[in-house]
Amino acid sequence: MRKFASNIKHFHGGYFVQTPNFWFPVEPHCMTLFFHWLPKPLRVWLVAHFSLGHWDKGANTDEAVEIVESARLLSKSMFKALFDDALIKQEKFLFLTKSFMGVRLDGGEASS
Repeated sequence: MRKFASNIKHFHGGYFVQTPNFWFPVEPHCMTLFFHWLPKPLRVWLVAHFSLGHWDKGANTDEAVEIVESARLLSKSMFKALFDDALIKQEKFLFLTKSFMGVRLDGGEASS
């Protein structure tokens, strides 16, 4: 994840990056309430046995593990650490922060 952020910042003068908020109750990849807060073995079991949201049912346990590990949601502090030169904005749904956006203009300054 750090390598991805570093590449974005290095190869692009300005950028816009958006990520789902770990603390929002809906996991956006599988469209399931509280899924990302469950213990990993339970998440793997669920993906191995059910199609969830945008995820097809895993063909086997290894594939289910791979699917679960492919979704890494970030907290605001984690996102800020990755994109420390950007202005961090929050997308809200009702009163909850659904996602974070990092915005930096081409000149290197954060957008307001």
